[in-house]
Amino acid sequence: TTWDDGKPPLSTPWSGPVVGTYVVATPPLVISELMYQPAPPAPGGTNDPGDFEFVELKNVGSTTLDLTGFRLTNGVDYTFGATSAVRSLAPGAHVLLVKNLSAFQARYPGVDGVAGEFSGSLDNAGERLVLLGPLQEPIHDFDYDNAWYPVTAGLGFSLTVINPQLPPATWTNAAGWRPSAAVGGSPGRDDTAPPALPAIRVNELLAHTDLPQLD
Repeated sequence: TTWDDGKPPLSTPWSGPVVGTYVVATPPLVISELMYQPAPPAPGGTNDPGDFEFVELKNVGSTTLDLTGFRLTNGVDYTFGATSAVRSLAPGAHVLLVKNLSAFQARYPGVDGVAGEFSGSLDNAGERLVLLGPLQEPIHDFDYDNAWYPVTAGLGFSLTVINPQLPPATWTNAAGWRPSAAVGGSPGRDDTAPPALPAIRVNELLAHTDLPQLD
């Protein structure tokens, strides 16, 4: 037997230790809320609407979680490390990653738990997001879509996970999400029950007319 390079194999078998890492449980950190297309700033504001983007994560486990090495990537990118303002997370607590910290603080005064700013921007049309554990083990790998709930596309509502305790497959379709209960979402806390919206829609509009017709 020879190797691909044509050289014979070692005559003495390897007798050193073999080290391996095995992931036996998925870390209990989940993406719980996405503000991917925020409402525009108030009149006179200088921020771009995208400056108000945020991603909320929640510890759904029963013990405090060391966040070192966890990474949100693909559409946006952030790795928890020594420079993160939040490096551990109590059971049931939330941590936030934001696009622009000063813009976020201006829109959400008094909201704590921001670990830092992510690089990149959340796509308004929807895109793939990946959350990895400290051993690079996948926790979430899914695509969100702005067609799921149009009210979350620029009207100020966030996408909120219905039940963060469900399996990761829940994040891959609209049935696992709903719009936030209020404009602005609920960064840093569990969202309340959504309002009951009347089943009424604008179904016809005549905007360009010639006399004697009217708009």
